[in-house]
Amino acid sequence: MKLGIIGVGKWGQNFLKVFLELGAEVKWICSKTEATLEKAKQTGRAQATTDYKEILRDSEVNAVAISTPDPTHYQIVKDSLEAGKHVLVEKPFTLNSAEAEELIKIAEEKKLILMVGHIHRYNPGVQKLKEEIDSGAFGKVRHVQLIGTHTNSRDDTTVVWDFLPHDMTILSYLFGSYPKSISANGASFRGKGTDAVTADMRFGEVFAVSFASWVYPAKQRMVIVIGEKASAVFDDYARKLTYYGEGKSFEFDKMPLTEELKHFIDCVENNKKPLTDGAEGLKVVKVLEACDESIKKGGQPVSVTSTKT
Repeated sequence: MKLGIIGVGKWGQNFLKVFLELGAEVKWICSKTEATLEKAKQTGRAQATTDYKEILRDSEVNAVAISTPDPTHYQIVKDSLEAGKHVLVEKPFTLNSAEAEELIKIAEEKKLILMVGHIHRYNPGVQKLKEEIDSGAFGKVRHVQLIGTHTNSRDDTTVVWDFLPHDMTILSYLFGSYPKSISANGASFRGKGTDAVTADMRFGEVFAVSFASWVYPAKQRMVIVIGEKASAVFDDYARKLTYYGEGKSFEFDKMPLTEELKHFIDCVENNKKPLTDGAEGLKVVKVLEACDESIKKGGQPVSVTSTKT
């Protein structure tokens, strides 16, 4: 596989570093700014460009990884697919479901791999949590709370589209479905969109609550599971799953991004369907659309439209 990385800012540089560690041939890197390119050049020997279409014109490149601002995803993914490249795009897939459906159709017609970077589907801690739930360690799960907080806000998106894709990935993986409706409340403190949100959902009998904030003083990514037999907390930054009152815990060494990029390489080289393909990306987008609508309606429950794909 010969690869181009489109967007080598903070997360794109993580892409570059890990792809190189995995032995992938990164032929091109792209950024709109020369300073970012110069920094990325120190990591590898890839050709550099400020025009991503230069990568798409290279017939030797058969896959691209895209880590650019959210509003640019749709057009860059579309151009990449139409150029015959397999695609890994960072979450969120797109900013509306109509665009996501169009991209899925193009990928299917051209028989190309289309994968969305929902990293926590590849998180060993989340995978262990599902194993524990499925084994009956919690008994009947009653409640799940997800917490994602940081102090770094962004101007190209909102906390809903930045943090809640992680929660939707985790919840759908743990319980094998997406919510039929969502009730959300949010607030803007900068006047540029939602900076803090709470979202209530049900997965069968499981009541799930997500809390995400860009104005919280601590950086957190936690999943709290409360069952009839046991309760536990997965702390992603500590890479540890801890049961309360039992002295039972699990620690994890494998890094989610490494596992995600390994999976992308495997899918491209062996023509496999990604665990987080376009269809899964679309489902997440539909939940986020419903979340935004609920916030606008003051927390009224909003149905998540059924996914055709």
